[in-house]
Amino acid sequence: MTKRLLRAGTLGLLCSFTPVAAQAHMGFSRFDVVEGVLNPLLSMSTLLLPVVTGLWVAFCRRCFGARLAIFALAVLVGAGAQTQGVVMPYADSMVFVALIATGLATIFAWQAPFRLAAPWLALSGWSLGQLNMIKETGTLKDPLLFAFGIAVGSGLLAVYFAGVIRARRFSWLPIAGRVLASWITAAGLMVWVLQVYQ
Repeated sequence: MTKRLLRAGTLGLLCSFTPVAAQAHMGFSRFDVVEGVLNPLLSMSTLLLPVVTGLWVAFCRRCFGARLAIFALAVLVGAGAQTQGVVMPYADSMVFVALIATGLATIFAWQAPFRLAAPWLALSGWSLGQLNMIKETGTLKDPLLFAFGIAVGSGLLAVYFAGVIRARRFSWLPIAGRVLASWITAAGLMVWVLQVYQ
């Protein structure tokens, strides 16, 4: 029952924001937490990493909630640090490295020990938070609120996909998760290569 509520609640929250997604970067809801929540949905690089992170965490048997919390908190810290002038060089490349590595871990269903997963999730989340803020720095009236929204949006994506796979309502869901991770990894690699050589 708890897992079903987790899935339904997370999906409901995501769906509640989709009607205003088209307005997010057009000035209708700028500088507030709603746009921050929507921001990860509007770019492939910022969308795919939370999704594949959720898929990977779903295959880890221990400290399920703690892993997701570390990722979401790291996104918040990374985005918040960006607003204070702490800038991570090559954040976009780091996000794609994290995406590809996490995708491979998901494909092989690697159940990483918490002591290894925690720093990796923290680094991935930090990089994602930094990347989400790069294009917005200097244009925000309330950057910390926007950063909080980014963490919420990225966290919800990870929680939703982790919850779907973790619940195992259908026997084929774990396989579907690994197939999706394969596609995400390939897409991330392709986009990264195109960015490097464009």
